[in-house]
Amino acid sequence: MQLTLFDREPLDLKDYTIIIIPKGKAFEHISSFKQEYLEKFKAAQYISSPAHITLSTFPLKEDRELFLLYYLERLLTESQRFTINIQDFNCFKNSGLLFLNVSQPEIMSLQKEIVKVLRV
Repeated sequence: MQLTLFDREPLDLKDYTIIIIPKGKAFEHISSFKQEYLEKFKAAQYISSPAHITLSTFPLKEDRELFLLYYLERLLTESQRFTINIQDFNCFKNSGLLFLNVSQPEIMSLQKEIVKVLRV
């Protein structure tokens, strides 16, 4: 006999990731650094992924996607351009993924705004 705690259909969730992709010299500099890292350490696992800053990763019901896109478009239209300062770099121990540490008030603000809309 199988017991079910909740008698309802499973949620149809998709995984979403919101990223910022740097443009111009920043992108070129990071790409150059990735190539140098590849040559020095022979670690090519993530070399083909574009340099980016992950703002948020979350599951969301598919029928909320249009709402999310509308909100993000509005949020980005109202946001000011900002400069990204790279502090240093590190890697995730479990995957070896190299990442750059950035600590910008503007990025933190965008992350907070995204969390707000996900709670609605």
